[in-house]
Amino acid sequence: MNHDEPWVVSDPSYDADQLNPKLKFAYWEGHRDFAYDLLQFVRPERLVELGSQYGCSLFTFCQAVRDFKLSTEINAVDMWSGDIGAEMSGEEVYALVQKTAATYYPEVKLHLFQMRFDQALPDFADESIDILHIDGGHTFEDVERDFTTWLPKLKENGIVLFHDVYSPIDQGSCDHWEKTKKEYDCYFDFTHSCGLGVLFPKGRYWYDKLEAAGFFKYYKDLYFYRSKYKYTQARFDELKGLYEERYLAIEQQSKMIDERDARIAADEKLVAEKDAAIEAQAKLIDERDRSLNEAHKIAEERLGIVQQQGNIILTLQQQNAEYEAIIKRHWMSRLEFRRKYGEKK
Repeated sequence: MNHDEPWVVSDPSYDADQLNPKLKFAYWEGHRDFAYDLLQFVRPERLVELGSQYGCSLFTFCQAVRDFKLSTEINAVDMWSGDIGAEMSGEEVYALVQKTAATYYPEVKLHLFQMRFDQALPDFADESIDILHIDGGHTFEDVERDFTTWLPKLKENGIVLFHDVYSPIDQGSCDHWEKTKKEYDCYFDFTHSCGLGVLFPKGRYWYDKLEAAGFFKYYKDLYFYRSKYKYTQARFDELKGLYEERYLAIEQQSKMIDERDARIAADEKLVAEKDAAIEAQAKLIDERDRSLNEAHKIAEERLGIVQQQGNIILTLQQQNAEYEAIIKRHWMSRLEFRRKYGEKK
């Protein structure tokens, strides 16, 4: 084996974040850039990961294999049974992992083993793994069992990655790393993002190559500060997104309020117009009533005149009757006189 490649610091983006943005805030997130560049440097033939869950580390490896066009075979072993109190069930998480792999990394030789770690052991020959990533159970006994049972599967000069070696909540994995560092000469670690231990248990080849490439002198600490910067930037972007969403919500709410006020103003205008129409109609009714009253008064006055004139006519008729009776009596008297005495000549 001969390797004279320089260590190259990349600035990758991780496509898996598009389907699961929470990967940007996973415990493993701070080690993604280092792992990405490590695969470019080592170019392993086979990588096995014990414990994947949502796939923060898994899809970091897949991103590197795809971007650098590596032939690396990636194997992930996990029960995907879900965490206690987790937002998603184990099957939902597993379905999301499968969807992410199919969407962004179809060309990567990725194998998912939904089983216990010990059940997957027969699928791998001894000394067939270049990089082993252990991130399963975090008790001392869990880590010790995973390490000792899978160590025979590691090639000569293979690399083992241990996560949670400086975890504030998983003391067992921290204690195991302290024990392991005393038993092996070649290792280094990162203390951020719950810690990542890098062990060279079967030869110092890659450790020496890293040292020769200036990794420990120039680049190792860079990943610590870079992870802090990226995490802060991701949080800022998240808060910015939340602010923009809230601003848009407030703007939309203001628009709804303006529309509501416009509707209220329109309704008030309609009410005012209706009130004005009712008032005008009431005025017309009052005027009509006054006209009717005046017409009724005139009618009564005219009726009185008609009745008065009727009385006059009746009186005149009575007088005429009396006059006719008088005249008739008068003419009868003359006739009777003539008949009795004769007409004087």
